[in-house]
Amino acid sequence: MGYKRINKDKRLSLLESSNVIFADLRESKWLYNPLVYSQISGDFTLMQQRILLGIVEKLQQRIIDSVAEKEKNRTFPDIFDYSSLMQRDTLDFTLSAVDLGVGRDHYDDLEDAAKVLSSITMKYPVFDGRGRISKYVVASLFPRIELPKSENEIRRTGMLRIVMLTENIREIFTMQYGYVMHLSHIARICNKKRTPRLYIYLSRYRDIGHKKVPYTDLLEFLGLTDEYFRQTNEGKNPYNNWSNVRIMVLEPVKKEMDKLMERGEIDFSFEYSPVYPPGKKRGAPDEVEFVIKKGQLALLRDANNHRASSEIKFIDSYVAWCPELSAYALRMLMSDMDDNQLQSFLEFAYKDMRRIIERKQPDDVAAYVMGVLHKWKRDNQTRKEQRQTDLFGPAIVPSVVKDEQPAFVPGAFSTEWQEVLTAYGDGLFASLLHGAKHIGSYLGNINVEFATKEERDTYLSLCNDKKNQTEYKRLISIIKKAIGRKDSGVCLITSVFGKR
Repeated sequence: MGYKRINKDKRLSLLESSNVIFADLRESKWLYNPLVYSQISGDFTLMQQRILLGIVEKLQQRIIDSVAEKEKNRTFPDIFDYSSLMQRDTLDFTLSAVDLGVGRDHYDDLEDAAKVLSSITMKYPVFDGRGRISKYVVASLFPRIELPKSENEIRRTGMLRIVMLTENIREIFTMQYGYVMHLSHIARICNKKRTPRLYIYLSRYRDIGHKKVPYTDLLEFLGLTDEYFRQTNEGKNPYNNWSNVRIMVLEPVKKEMDKLMERGEIDFSFEYSPVYPPGKKRGAPDEVEFVIKKGQLALLRDANNHRASSEIKFIDSYVAWCPELSAYALRMLMSDMDDNQLQSFLEFAYKDMRRIIERKQPDDVAAYVMGVLHKWKRDNQTRKEQRQTDLFGPAIVPSVVKDEQPAFVPGAFSTEWQEVLTAYGDGLFASLLHGAKHIGSYLGNINVEFATKEERDTYLSLCNDKKNQTEYKRLISIIKKAIGRKDSGVCLITSVFGKR
């Protein structure tokens, strides 16, 4: 059998054709990240994860832009191709702290995370044209990270500028390293040449679970039509027969994807069946229906995505209800909860928290909410530990009944309050703080009382002024040190004489 040179012009218009598969691919997101929560979350801090996910999102948009370019009309555009978008030595990404869900109070944490990421290196193999490892490269993921400040060089802007080497992007960001999958890696791990095509297409319907495809469009997409066959072969096209398509193409692709899924290299495989019109049961079908089979990788991703969406929904609703709440503090509160505890926590927060606020009417709603949520978490953990102890029988110790710590403790932290005033010195809030009267502790925080509502309003106004955030943060740091706490729920509880 002879072979002919492939005429690439035959494929120039495929991405603009009426073929429904190519139409779907034009709208697909080419980057796909199945391991980001299952693998990255175990190796990086929450703040570092946020930066990494922000970079992945920026890369995704670059690929969408690249595929959209008119000259990119090949059947499968190179993901990190050599278009005008990728011809520079470096790519710059600008990330906003707001977009990453990071508040002003945690800019220090954001900067620390960025500094750590700037020192990360990764060792990865480079493959030759035959799929063999030709060399290993040790490269810096993010050789330059900038943290711009305002014009007066006093206030941080909450922006990050990330610089990456284009050469590293092409080689590093593949599924095998736990970051982002692209077609070149799928092509490398597959032995059947049509497996990457079918995988990339069906991945669009991974979460839907099934997809019916017109049979003629499937033949064109897989390169099985007479037109394609004659470009490289002579003689009769065997793929004009449905039985041959099934035996020579679909079954081998399915078996290969089954094996890759079992090894955890891809997240799903498929089953398929022909769809015939009424009265017909043999021959070429009208459509082929694919049913997605999810592997362990996909199930893990689904579980993590469900949890993440639940957390985001809760944070959005709570911050919308009480804007003074810190989204970061809420996220950290939930970060170490298991799935069962998180579900119970969300039920309490949605059903009971607002009723408690309506009944108590606290002056500082945000501080009260965080105090109650932290207390719920501590109590839940105590009950969980008690249940675990009970599994081994009753403890042979006399039971001690402890009085529940009241929310307000008169006189508590009086010595600590004097330490705060001394350490704070002549700061911006000093005159107001010295005029306030220490009365005790409330939900584990220092509670002071102002003589009039006007004095308290003046203090709160100064605290909420963006120009004074550095000074307010200094005050809170002093309070944390005095009372021996490091969590994000620390604040100064204020009230007005006679209205506590």
